[in-house]
Amino acid sequence: MIEAVFTFAFVSALFEFVVLMKIRPGTRCRVLGSGRWVSLIHILVVSANLIIHYGTITGTMTAVTAGLVSFATIPFTRWLSGYITAGVYHPGRIRYNPQLLT
Repeated sequence: MIEAVFTFAFVSALFEFVVLMKIRPGTRCRVLGSGRWVSLIHILVVSANLIIHYGTITGTMTAVTAGLVSFATIPFTRWLSGYITAGVYHPGRIRYNPQLLT
């Protein structure tokens, strides 16, 4: 049972990461730099997992674990991609041209 929880949480985190990386770099950096957007992403991840896995204890554990893993996915994505806060670009491991992020 616990293997299924961790597997679905990992798949959810991977999906969240891929979706974030598919967003245009300028938009992604602004989203990752905004506390409101990051909170909304966490809420959407937990809500989607609760809706998908509703009705079982394993499903509820999966949704909660996916939410917790989401708290690690966002900082990893920020570290990799960088973020923009208050108009200032903080580059990550992947560096973008600041003129192209507008």
